[in-house]
Amino acid sequence: MVKALCHSSKPMVAYGRCLKCVEMWVAQRKPSERYGASVAEVMDMLSAQGNVCAICETPFGMSRFVIHHNHVTGLPASLLHSNCNSGIGFLLDSAELCERAAHVIRNPSFKRAPK
Repeated sequence: MVKALCHSSKPMVAYGRCLKCVEMWVAQRKPSERYGASVAEVMDMLSAQGNVCAICETPFGMSRFVIHHNHVTGLPASLLHSNCNSGIGFLLDSAELCERAAHVIRNPSFKRAPK
């Protein structure tokens, strides 16, 4: 167990903090005003995801999470590392573009002939 910086007897969840301190941080950010999500709903998402990013599945640990949301409805979708959120943002939050990007990564069009 990686110990939280705030309470060394508790496990680290995100931001280097324990679950209770993360909950207080979320409350200060007022997710209901931006995403229509209560603090409890954000904490439930964090728990359901096992305290890991929904894309890279790496624990949040010392890093912050962001609330990824649907840009049409404004509703929260998942919790992500900032870089993961930016990555899908650069692909316009388009599942089709993300799938094409994955295809390009798996199947590069340029293949150098062996020497």
